Amino acid sequence: MTNGSKVPDSDHIARYCKPGTLNENKIPTGDSFYLRSSEPSLTVNWLEFLDANNRNNAIEKLR
Repeated sequence: MTNGSKVPDSDHIARYCKPGTLNENKIPTGDSFYLRSSEPSLTVNWLEFLDANNRNNAIEKLR
C-alpha cells in the first residue's frame, strides 16, 4: 500500500488520536483531526491492511 491508495468502500479507516486531544469521556475532539506539523495531509490507517482477525485487534495494533 502506498500513500494515496484507494480504500474500497467496504473497508475502514481509523486515525490515532493523541490522549491530549480527547475530552474527559475519552472521545476525540476537533483537535484530534487538525493536521500535525509533520503531516502534509491528514493521516489515517487502513484497518483491513493491518491483517487483524477482527476490528478490536486492528485498533490494538494501531495503539
